[in-house]
Amino acid sequence: MKSKTMYHIECFTPQICPHCAHPINREGVNFIRYMGTIKDGVKTIDPEYPRIICKHCEGEPFKIIYFETRQLGDKNEAERLCRESNFINLMEVTAYGNMTQDHVTKYTDANGKALPRLQPRMQSVECS
Repeated sequence: MKSKTMYHIECFTPQICPHCAHPINREGVNFIRYMGTIKDGVKTIDPEYPRIICKHCEGEPFKIIYFETRQLGDKNEAERLCRESNFINLMEVTAYGNMTQDHVTKYTDANGKALPRLQPRMQSVECS
């Protein structure tokens, strides 16, 4: 099966921790995903997923709202979108099969209407 190195980026809000105002832009560095709990061997998915926890203050998990995710074969384009268009969390991934093509996922509300996008950043934020 064909494989290819791709670059995954996300656009979601908030991008600042509501508890301590620390920037949220790199998974594993300054935030982690909270998916639920495991108790007595039983995995329970968080009903409010997706939520994240700030690694700076380790406060309560807070809900995020996705606007768009992209997976690109061009690292320079992914980095440009991080600098200019409110995308964050640049991750190198290995894709297989039909996922080796560039793709975009845009999120909508319950009526299928596109969610409003964040305004472009006034200053660039390093995302790699």
